[in-house]
This record gives sequence, C-alpha cells and structure tokens, in this order.
Amino acid sequence: MAVVPQLVSRMMPEQQVEDLSHEGIVEIDLDGLARLLLDRSQESFELFRQEMDVLRDAPAVVFDKFVRTVLGRVGEMWTQDNAGFYEVTLASARLQAVIREKIMQARSAPKTAPASRRILLAKVSGEEHTLGLMVVTACFQEAGWEVSGGAELACGTQMFKTLSEAPFSILGLSVSVSVDEAKLAKIIRKAKSVSANRNLGICLGGPAVMADNRRFDQLDVDFIALDALSAVRHAEERLAS
Repeated sequence: MAVVPQLVSRMMPEQQVEDLSHEGIVEIDLDGLARLLLDRSQESFELFRQEMDVLRDAPAVVFDKFVRTVLGRVGEMWTQDNAGFYEVTLASARLQAVIREKIMQARSAPKTAPASRRILLAKVSGEEHTLGLMVVTACFQEAGWEVSGGAELACGTQMFKTLSEAPFSILGLSVSVSVDEAKLAKIIRKAKSVSANRNLGICLGGPAVMADNRRFDQLDVDFIALDALSAVRHAEERLAS
C-alpha cells in the first residue's frame, strides 16, 4: 500500500505546496494516512511509519506542516462521526511517537550551537500541548538551537529554577484557549525576575495564540508565534537585534 506520496494541496495554501515540492513531497493521501493512524492494529501503525520514511530527512518545518495537516484530517473524521474518542486518542499518541523519533534524530546530530542559542520551552500548568511543543522542539533543534524543557515541562517551580540556573536567550510559553491573562502576566514577570539572563526574550504560542493573538497584545512579551516556523524566525531576529 503506497499511501505516500499523494498530498496536502487541499489543506494547505498554494505557496506552502510549492515550498514542499522541492523536497519531493508533492501529493499525500491524507485520508489514507489518517485511516492508518485511526486503525487499532499495530500492523496499521507500522504501515504508517513506513510511509512516513519519506519525511525522515525533510526539514522540521515541512514535517510540522505535514503533521498538523494529517492531525486536522483526523479531527475532521472525529467531527463527522467517522472515528471515536479511542481512535482519535490513539492517533494522537501515534503521531507523538513519530515526532519523538524526529526529535531524537535531531538530538543525535553534532551539537554546534553557541551559548546564545538556548531556548527553554514550557506549557502553562495543566495544559496539554504535547504535539505542538514536540514539533517546535524539532524545528529549533534543526535550526541549530539548544532546546531544554518542552512538552514535559510545565510553568512552575522547576521552570523558574531552570531559568535561574542557566542563561537562556528565549523562554517559549505554550498557552491554551482557556488561559487566564492575569495568571500569564504573573508567570512572565516572575520568569524575567529570576532569569540568569537579564535580557530574556519571551515568546508566546499555542492554541490560544492561533485562536486570537490580539488577546495578548498588552502582555510584556517580545513576540508571538502562530506556528513553529515563525517562532524560529522571530527568535533568530531577536538574537540579531
């Protein structure tokens, strides 16, 4: 069963499709991949992983677009009652496993990042942004950044302790639609006060930002990122400024 390649053109802007074409990824059967993710058998998951081999060496940003698009198709199947809660949860876990492999691949590459290219990623306590933060981690690692934290780190004592012990250039916070702005403002103030780097940059991302980034205009942040690519780009710009 050759699911890949056959494409993302129905779900992605034309320019993004052009960006993918030079990677040899022109068409992907999203429905076929989504069905493999949703099927409960281990055999289906192994088939999915085989199909994903075409993206093994693709840039992390391409991987990001692909994963988000496939996850969107799984979500459509859920809303159309073509998949149940268990199947959707299983699909999410399987995507996490594939992304984790991408991250480990990036970590196995030679480390050449200077001390200034350090970022700490965390999620607002109680929120689940595992997939998004895992993809962001892969994108920053591929761009030559040293990444700490990630999907496993929540805002709290450990995050503040980590900030105080090492001079990170950027703190990236993933927030959900239900986040309380006053709580977030307090987290940002404390992060800056305890940071070993007095010029710590703050980045906001996550579901809340994608839903309505204007909610956070009054917060003391350096930039807001709508996706992994813009997060890396803004971080690079801040280092250069």
